[in-house]
Amino acid sequence: MKRGFVTLFVVFQSFGVILGQGKFNSTNHYFGYSIGIAQAKEENLLPKVHSGVIHTIAYLLESKGTSYQSLEFQLGYGTLATAIANDAGSMNAQLLLGCSYNLKIRENGSSTCYLGPRIAFTSSLSEYETWDEAHAYWGNCISLGAGGVLFIDLQSEKSLVMRADLSLLGVSTRPDQHRLYANEHWTFSNIVTIMNRNYRFGAWNSAFQYRASAEYRTSFVGSSSLAFSFSLYCSRLKADEGNPLKEIISRIGIGVGL
Repeated sequence: MKRGFVTLFVVFQSFGVILGQGKFNSTNHYFGYSIGIAQAKEENLLPKVHSGVIHTIAYLLESKGTSYQSLEFQLGYGTLATAIANDAGSMNAQLLLGCSYNLKIRENGSSTCYLGPRIAFTSSLSEYETWDEAHAYWGNCISLGAGGVLFIDLQSEKSLVMRADLSLLGVSTRPDQHRLYANEHWTFSNIVTIMNRNYRFGAWNSAFQYRASAEYRTSFVGSSSLAFSFSLYCSRLKADEGNPLKEIISRIGIGVGL
């Protein structure tokens, strides 16, 4: 699967070159923080929902003109628990790398709509100390899908930005339902290795991911801007054998655009 990551790296590098060479009306860098509620149902372990608070930092590079292009990074961490036990030691980490290239399909007065393809890598890693402290549980996916962005200009240098992304195809990896080895070695290199093997191709029924967000932007200091956002993420990843990982994460956030 190393070949797949090399391909993904080349895609992101090429996309960065396109962003740097294009002619756009505006190019912005957004740095943000969000807090939210994560709900995860790891059916390889327990048919119960774990939920808790998750904190996320994010970076967005976007360029907007005759087309809309973006590079996105998110890193989140939270603790999870069930309603039937105090899972104080359970944790969840989230990673997102995404890029999109959207064409302008409609412009009507103060609103502009873009639509196009999107590629993303998402990773979710959990440890459930109460139920199984010996093993890691994860869901990784490299997905290809469609995304749309709607910009609505408001008065006095304010705007509303609405996004929606849906994965259509993907390659994903999940842990085996029954693992015979006794214990996970919780070193960075080992966790990365076991989380990125045995990728399998799937369509939306086995690698479903949906993201939607609404963002209010207003002018801030100088040429910078301030953004307030709400986002929703839904995911269902399932291997050829075993049970799925289902996740829903809702967040509210604040960001600064430069």
